Amino acid sequence: GKLSRKLLPAPDVSEFRSAYVCPANEVEEVFCKAMAEVLGLEKVGADEDFFLIGGDSVTAIRMITACAEAGYLITVNGLFECRTAEKLALRFGSGKAETLEELSAANEKALREPIELTAGQLFQLEMAVNQKEPEIVTYHVAMVCGLLDCACS
Repeated sequence: GKLSRKLLPAPDVSEFRSAYVCPANEVEEVFCKAMAEVLGLEKVGADEDFFLIGGDSVTAIRMITACAEAGYLITVNGLFECRTAEKLALRFGSGKAETLEELSAANEKALREPIELTAGQLFQLEMAVNQKEPEIVTYHVAMVCGLLDCACS
């Protein structure tokens, strides 16, 4: 009853792609290029949703790393909330770090930002809290504490 993911066809993300919208400024261009690079696409428009065009948790980390190398510190939560280059530029574009110390200070500030939980996170929290078996609850304790910490910040 197991599924061999290697035998499945690659997903077709073309239906989720809109007409190409050029980046409006240099910051949007940095984010567009980073998205294209980590997703293996030729180019990404400024209004394209990172997760709809192929992004996942692994490519999200690669995206964050690519942006950090360009001097822009975006957070995981920020990427989930601001899924397009336009929105990322609006939220994170004004704080380009020139040194590692500036990047670290910006990261510490971003970690203290309160965020709203996504529908997926709320679902995971509800599922974890409603588990009846102790070993499953124990498995989810770290995740629940992390979600509650985000929600209560």
